Amino acid sequence: MNGRLFFLLFFIFLLFVVNGCSKTIIMAPVPSPAIQPPTPAKKTPSVVSKKTDRKERPYAVNGKWYSPIASVNEFKEKGICSWYGPDFHGKPTSSGELYDMFGFTAAHRILPFNTQVRVRNPSNKKEIVVRINDRGPFLKDRILDLSYSGAKELGVIGSGTALIELEALGILEDIEENGRKFTRLVKQVDFQQGEFSVQIGAFKDRQNALSLKERLQKEYPTIEISETIHSGETLFRVRVTQYKELKEAVRLQNQLEEKGFSQALVVAD
Repeated sequence: MNGRLFFLLFFIFLLFVVNGCSKTIIMAPVPSPAIQPPTPAKKTPSVVSKKTDRKERPYAVNGKWYSPIASVNEFKEKGICSWYGPDFHGKPTSSGELYDMFGFTAAHRILPFNTQVRVRNPSNKKEIVVRINDRGPFLKDRILDLSYSGAKELGVIGSGTALIELEALGILEDIEENGRKFTRLVKQVDFQQGEFSVQIGAFKDRQNALSLKERLQKEYPTIEISETIHSGETLFRVRVTQYKELKEAVRLQNQLEEKGFSQALVVAD
């Protein structure tokens, strides 16, 4: 075999090898990790056991004090409501329950937890019943914060707020009689009668409280300073006391607000 023939055969052999090995390799796709659904909020009981003869403790938000009332008899309000949703879903409410945006609950500043409230939207005639399990809203012109579902049912989602009429139906109470457990609505005594004060301010510095008291004492002889501890700090509260009816205390609160005391607040003693 001469050299030319040898190289020709060798060249053909190389072509065969290369073509035989140049098969297309198809890579199988790598599956993406599965997206885990969000953990649903822990189911909360429809009623939190509570004795209604025990006053809930006053609390402060942004330096302003609120005292939950002991009775909801004939309690009615008219004002602006708002709503809160996804940002708070699954987080603890002031009552200790986890907030469920799909439940029919609401936040109010002074109605006792577990109060059943009828809420009516006069603009569209829609009406719902919700249970109070949280505190708020803490804007002066608003009276109620609805859950997402409550706001949706009432037609408030789009606008964000609405003028509503509110009526307390009673407080849900778990009781046991003769070995049987059941829930009932109670209203207790008329909350319009009792011991009320109007708080004008709360100060960390006692001297500031004394100065305010001296400034107003001639006009309001029953003004006094009470001391309390909140979040480890001592506060001195300036209050006008000795009101037996809620309407009298509310009248004084409005009067003080007109004089520039924007933090004036009725409290139940």
